[in-house]
Parts: sequence; structure tokens; C-alpha cells
Amino acid sequence: MCVIFYQTKEQALFTYNEILNASLTNPHGMGLMWNDGVSIKFKKGYFNVKDFFDDYVKIKNDPNTKELALHFRIGTGSNIDVANCHPFPITSVNKRLKASKGSCDVGVMMNGIIGASTKEFSDTAIYVRDVLKKYYDTDRRFFLNFNKRTEMLFENEIHGCRFVLMSKEGTRLFGIGWSDYEGKAWVSNRYWIPKKPVKKNTFNWYDYNYASKDSYDSYDDWYVRRASKRFAKSKDDSRHKSYIDKLMESVV
Repeated sequence: MCVIFYQTKEQALFTYNEILNASLTNPHGMGLMWNDGVSIKFKKGYFNVKDFFDDYVKIKNDPNTKELALHFRIGTGSNIDVANCHPFPITSVNKRLKASKGSCDVGVMMNGIIGASTKEFSDTAIYVRDVLKKYYDTDRRFFLNFNKRTEMLFENEIHGCRFVLMSKEGTRLFGIGWSDYEGKAWVSNRYWIPKKPVKKNTFNWYDYNYASKDSYDSYDDWYVRRASKRFAKSKDDSRHKSYIDKLMESVV
């Protein structure tokens, strides 16, 4: 599963370690798109975290940058290469879809699976070229001009995938699953966030049996489970009587 970070100008920078972890959990290429107030700029096809982080910091700190989005990819069948990294400009020209950098009117990033892919083109690239281009030809700011009904139809069409559509006039996030990450960004999922280590308590028979007065009921349950392994339940087994005796003792 890919992940997208969407940030506005005033939000704080991600740390190198946060970017590193997102790339380790989504290792098939990274990309950036940002609004400089004139058009949407994009760079994609990063496979080196340091290079990506350095460019990210430079772009984020640029006074002309209004907002930006970061994408970390996991491939779903298409080639792991520059061309299939996100973002994509809305276009029907294959060469433009594959471009590693440039500017465009509307940029697109996606998290999820939106359809079939080929080795040459990912499902996102195909969806942008064959579907979103038709929306765009009808209304270049369709995603900003949705009414309640058309937005619901679009959400149903993308089947729970998460999209960022960015233009110089504004950006929209679509799909279920977006959440705020520490005030730094809206993120499309949280699977990339490291889990805090949990200290496992070692079992101590004395402490469990005698020291914890509140554990009487749970101790009985534990004893019955252990007893069921130590003594036979079958009437044909010579240990059956002793098993019943032990159960009775635990009740008494």
C-alpha cells in the first residue's frame, strides 16, 4: 500500500527518519508535487532517500511554495521505474505521464488500487489517462466544482482509494482513510508509522498465584486450561478420573 503526505505551507517539516520510514515501508519510488502559485511542479522517480529529503526540504522552504504532496510507492504489477512513480499530470500523452519532472495544470497522486495495470503503465497512470482526462476535458477544475451528488458519484467510482488532485487554485483530497499526523500533514494511511515497542511481562507462578488478589478468576481459567492438557477428558483414558477431581478441586 502506497502512502501520501499532503502539507500546507505553515505545517512543519517531516524529519529525515519519518521520510526514511515511509520509504522503507513503501520502497518502490518516491515523488513530489507542489503549488508555486503559477502551476503545479513535480519531480518523481527518487530511489535515494537522502536526495529525496534534500529536495523536499528545499521545496518546502521555498517562499513560493503554497502547498505540496509527497508520495511513497508500492508497485502493484507494473514496472518499478521512474515512469510509474507518482505524481502524474492529467494528460493523454504517454510521454508526459512518464516524465520525471516538469509542470502541469493538475497533478494527481493515488493510494490504493483503481483497476488493472500493465508492465508499462500502473493502474493510476491508466486511470489518469483514460478516465480523469475525460473529466478534465469537460471541466478543468472538475474536482473543485463537484456538487454533493457528483462528489458522491466520484467517491463511489474510486472505490475507497485515496486521491490528491492539485491545481494552483486549490487542492482536494478524496477517499476514506485520511488522517492528521501530528499536525504536520494529512496522511492517506498510517501503516508506515513505527509501532511503539510493548514490553512483554514474563509469567511468574508465585506472583500470579499468590501475590495478585485480583487474578483469582483468571487464575482458575488458566488452571483449567493447563489441567485439560495434563489430564485426559476421555472416559476411556485411565487419567479421566483424576482430571475430573482436579476440576472439582479448582471449583472448591
